[in-house]
Amino acid sequence: MKGFEAELNTVQIQKQMLEDERQSWVSLLQENDQPAEFDSPDAVVRAVVQGRIEIASLLDRLGTVDAQFLEKDEAIKSLESDKNNLQQELEKLRVASTGSVGGPGAAEGRLRARLERQRALAVKEVEYLRAQLKTFDAEEATMGEDQSQFDGQKSEQIIQLQQLVDEYRSELHKVHEELSKQEAPKEEEPRGVKRPLSPTNNEAEAERIAVLSRKNRKLQEHLTKSDQATTLARRELEAAKSQIKSLKAKSRTRVLELRDNPTAQTEQIKMTTLATLQSANRDLMAQLRGGRTDVKVVPVSTLESIKLEMQDMERTVADKEKRMRRLKEIWTAKSSEFREAVASLLGFKLDFLPNGRVRVTSMFHLSSAYRHGDCDAPSDSGPGSMGNGEENSIVFDGENGTMKISGGPNSLFAMELKPLIKFWVEERKDIPCFLAAMTLDFYDKTTRAARM
Repeated sequence: MKGFEAELNTVQIQKQMLEDERQSWVSLLQENDQPAEFDSPDAVVRAVVQGRIEIASLLDRLGTVDAQFLEKDEAIKSLESDKNNLQQELEKLRVASTGSVGGPGAAEGRLRARLERQRALAVKEVEYLRAQLKTFDAEEATMGEDQSQFDGQKSEQIIQLQQLVDEYRSELHKVHEELSKQEAPKEEEPRGVKRPLSPTNNEAEAERIAVLSRKNRKLQEHLTKSDQATTLARRELEAAKSQIKSLKAKSRTRVLELRDNPTAQTEQIKMTTLATLQSANRDLMAQLRGGRTDVKVVPVSTLESIKLEMQDMERTVADKEKRMRRLKEIWTAKSSEFREAVASLLGFKLDFLPNGRVRVTSMFHLSSAYRHGDCDAPSDSGPGSMGNGEENSIVFDGENGTMKISGGPNSLFAMELKPLIKFWVEERKDIPCFLAAMTLDFYDKTTRAARM
């Protein structure tokens, strides 16, 4: 039950953290107490991706517009240069036509001469008509007696004269047009220049171009939106493919475990304990509801749960004993290594005794066979003794600050160390130097030092 409660608490904490995180990004996305536009992180990510795609498309469109602006600027500059060139050529033609022989002055002279000729012809015509009128008057005077016949002839002659004048005028007009065509300067039109359109055609063409431009703009906007939707759909397709790939990889992955592993054992114990506790709870509730409070009995399920708890406690105690045994073995091995290291470096064997006491035994005592720790010596003259049943070790008590020599103060070992104790311990209060002096003294007395 404790494991389930801990797991439930962990799940509740995670849920609270997720709720706080959701509330934080909802408060960031919500504006002016209005409902949030996005209801899930997926929608937020989708909007971010769509915004990035739109920004990228706008940047591409901006680059295209800049290129079009540059092209238009270049076209405007080229047209302005063409305009300047045409103006210069027109000025040159004007100057050339003004300075040439057949210029405007000669044309005016020819026109004036033509007008003079027309005036002379008109004067001659008037004179001819006057002469005709005089002849009419003379004939009227001479032919007065036959007035009716004279009026008919007169009208016929007038009609004939009018026809003659009309014919003459038409011929004169034709001749004048022919002369005008022949005398008019032939202007050479520049090649490759189209004639300008009429205002009506210009308006119609401009309207048609405006309609096509609007259609083109709408189509470009629709194409941009389609490209953005396609890019977003491609991103979603790639995300879906990656999710499917990960799911396939997970489905192909198999986790192998031992049939009787610690995790399975723990889970089995938890489930067994839970089932037993539930059964005991049901039995106790049934006993309470039955009203049999005078009978002091325990349900079998409760007994079984107690047995399970006892088994669990026994397993725990066994695990702790095993751990303590392993720690003792490790401590013994490490302490043995430490003692051997101290013996090889300092020449002393150390034995740790209860109550913070340490027994120190020198490796360089008189007996070459001496090695402390051989407790199974068969006689008093064995290792760890002076040969008369006395030990040769010193016991230091760290709590009381005392030093005790084996065999008492009157033993041979104590008498041997007495000068060193007086010099180093009593006078100078220096235990390390005492031990070092003792080691040197014992070394000098050994046969190994004599051989050296």
